[in-house]
Amino acid sequence: MTKTFEFDVARVPVAIGEHSYKATDKANGKTIALPKGGTEGVENLVGAYPEIEDYLETEYGIDTNMAYDGRRDTLTYPTPDHATWTKPRTEDDIIVVVNDINRTVFEVSITEVR
Repeated sequence: MTKTFEFDVARVPVAIGEHSYKATDKANGKTIALPKGGTEGVENLVGAYPEIEDYLETEYGIDTNMAYDGRRDTLTYPTPDHATWTKPRTEDDIIVVVNDINRTVFEVSITEVR
């Protein structure tokens, strides 16, 4: 029987002007840091979640490949600021759903000083 794993992604502050992201496993509430998508060490990981891949192996003993696969992965936008990746991995009898947000890599804040 196919098992579904679902994760919610959120932005988290790291320091003034710096942020990162985390994913929360909806099954148990455990959080996973997603540092490769924040302001430090940014990589082009569109549709890939190496930290979730590692977590699935550590937490559940599932060794699967979460790299983007255009033949079977789907991306939907339930709202303008959210994206949902559905990643079926039939060879591992799992489906991974990642409820992601638009990722901000760079932002500018202007504050008036008097």
